[in-house]
Amino acid sequence: MKIAMLYPNNPPFTWNWHDARGLGGSENGMLRTAQHLARLGHEVFVFNNAELPPTDVGGGLHWANLSFFNPGERYDVVYSLRHREPFDRHKMNAGLRVLFLADTESHGLGETIRQGKLDLVMSVSHWQKEKIQLEEHIHSDHWTV
Repeated sequence: MKIAMLYPNNPPFTWNWHDARGLGGSENGMLRTAQHLARLGHEVFVFNNAELPPTDVGGGLHWANLSFFNPGERYDVVYSLRHREPFDRHKMNAGLRVLFLADTESHGLGETIRQGKLDLVMSVSHWQKEKIQLEEHIHSDHWTV
């Protein structure tokens, strides 16, 4: 599968930062997920605020600054960590559009889903899912924990 992973937040990081500098939990989770998916044979393209051109890291892992992400390019999955704004701003050419939500607030998330811009929300806890699902009136078919 061809997978795009987006992280439009700071800190910017690259494929080797965890071992060299350390990362926060969400960032480390995204990095390790990207590495694992690539080892399984998927083509994984990570786009974040790191200042670098498109770089083929090897083994199916690619890295680039977010400005190089083309939402019109076909991906099997587009995954965004913590931010639904990429789905609100752009029509994604993807079979599955996923938001991994590590926070407890996401005002407007329900509308993004109802508009068909996002397919699935992954959350870190059932409490988080139930809280946001109730506040945003989101059907459970759009969630996984």
